[in-house]
Amino acid sequence: VVFDSTFGADNLIKLIQNDSSISFKIVVIPDTSRGKIHMLNQYNSTKEFFVNKYGNENVVDGYDINNEIFNDVSDYFDIIYFANPYDSMVHNFHGIEYNASKNILPIYIPYAFQPDKYCRSIISQKNMALCWKIFSDTEYSIKEYKKYSLNYGKNVILSGYSKMDKLEESYFLTSSNKRKQIIIAPHHTITNKDLPLSNFLRLKDYILNLPQKFPGVDFIFRPHPLLFTNMINEGFWTLDDKENYIQKLKEKGIKCSFGGDYFSLFARSDAMIHDCSSYIVEYLFVDKPCCFVIRSNMKKILCKLGIECLKCYNIARTEDDIDKFISSVCSSTANKFENRRKKVLPKIKYNYPNSSKIIFEEIKKLIY
Repeated sequence: VVFDSTFGADNLIKLIQNDSSISFKIVVIPDTSRGKIHMLNQYNSTKEFFVNKYGNENVVDGYDINNEIFNDVSDYFDIIYFANPYDSMVHNFHGIEYNASKNILPIYIPYAFQPDKYCRSIISQKNMALCWKIFSDTEYSIKEYKKYSLNYGKNVILSGYSKMDKLEESYFLTSSNKRKQIIIAPHHTITNKDLPLSNFLRLKDYILNLPQKFPGVDFIFRPHPLLFTNMINEGFWTLDDKENYIQKLKEKGIKCSFGGDYFSLFARSDAMIHDCSSYIVEYLFVDKPCCFVIRSNMKKILCKLGIECLKCYNIARTEDDIDKFISSVCSSTANKFENRRKKVLPKIKYNYPNSSKIIFEEIKKLIY
């Protein structure tokens, strides 16, 4: 696991913990593609998250920070779940292709839904064809694998999106605060020409002014884990600029949510404003109003799944559009797409909240 927020096997581990024939370890591995500062900061925060969650005894270092050595732990495992499909982002020891060459069965559980055409560049990678099993989220994705993967999706199983299984236990969480809570979730693709989603450059100051415009709303800032890293690496900010922005958010009364899972955040919220592709599908699970901020022609970016889901959204092209959406949330009139959501939800909630059981049963076939 590189990023704690991309982990999709939480409920799978619960099933493993109740089965004496299988044991598990979480191997934390570093992102080697975005500079050493990011690599070490992300590695430490991911490790801390999993140590707190599963105990130090169940977490293995994929990197020796003191000696700056990458650890090859592949010989200790029979099956390895990869939460990261990008071999170019990690050391060779931690990539799917290298581990597939060993006496190991690699499995891939998607870290995000695949509603955009950019995902085809993941599906068509050699390492995807080298996985023993890929556990896909929807019928839409199955068709994408059959069309674009090197082995025509022969190793893909329709399990449902196991990452969202954990959301079910968050539904009992209710906020005692009667104020509206709205999530602001900007994506990281600031200059990415293949996935031009992020509006953060043009909206970063606008976000800071929201509490003054809407004093009756609690805003929660939940950026993509790579947003600030990209702002720095691509020359828009310095490290001090990042820290100053976070401080301004707090001074304005905007709560910040960094890293870890976000299911309780979803469950407690009243609405979300974002430009993240996977959230186009994920937030529909909570069946609440949502606003997608458009930067470019989404029909050129999204595949069929994304287009279907985006029909359930309020669309914002300007700051005024976002203001109108927030006002409708405040007046409880923002639910005009409720009927559309009800039609789409059965298509994306395949096996929810039991997708992890499908994966677990597939693994168990190796034992019995």
